[in-house]
Amino acid sequence: MNTQLNILLSTIKENNFDIQVEKIGKLLNENGMELFEAYFRRLLNSSWPHIFPHTPRPGTGPANAESYRLLESEVLKTSSEPQQAEKIATALDSGDFDLDIAAFADHFSLDPVAKTALVLACRSVANTALRSRGTKNNTPNCGLVRLELTSVFT
Repeated sequence: MNTQLNILLSTIKENNFDIQVEKIGKLLNENGMELFEAYFRRLLNSSWPHIFPHTPRPGTGPANAESYRLLESEVLKTSSEPQQAEKIATALDSGDFDLDIAAFADHFSLDPVAKTALVLACRSVANTALRSRGTKNNTPNCGLVRLELTSVFT
């Protein structure tokens, strides 16, 4: 399945974007979280220069606009799909990425709830560096969001 995903991602262009996105979505739905992790890491790696232009990453080439569009759509899902933040945190847990979670969330202009969800999800991963960044990058609204959610459920 990784091979099929790699082929779909490497052949995605502006003129076939919608068709390829549909095929990728079907492949992800059929193969679950393991494939999502590979997919998300690949998108992040190919979009790294666009997100973190002043933090070079070995092995990345020029930013790919189509991959960036896919990555952006996955990250923005954290605002509407509660489990998306956990999926992203799990994908980042591999240890391959040394990223600033707050800067990552700010780049995509995540709303406070989505940003908090992502930071909290990163706190529960096995990768100690990522987990500590999730703790260190506590958002100012984190306590407020917890308070609002607590008052809603009590």
